[in-house]
Amino acid sequence: MNLLELFFVPNCLSCPDTDDLWDKLQLVRRDRWHLRMVRRNMRQWRDRAARARVFASPSFVLNGKVIFIGVPTLEKMTQKIGAAVNGTARA
Repeated sequence: MNLLELFFVPNCLSCPDTDDLWDKLQLVRRDRWHLRMVRRNMRQWRDRAARARVFASPSFVLNGKVIFIGVPTLEKMTQKIGAAVNGTARA
């Protein structure tokens, strides 16, 4: 199973914008991917964030690799996840 993590810090100015994207991804993932989704407070998950080289909030991490910093569009996010999950991601 693939793991998508959203790293955030409380009071982040752009983090509320991730809520809508996160909700839409919850619906999309059920149809397309075997994807577990977890939100992580960077202050509580410092070690895990450091291992994934997360340095900004919000950051999206797929299977241990940062795929987006900030809030991408749903289209860009689904393309990136789909490519990674289906093995067509570019380095």
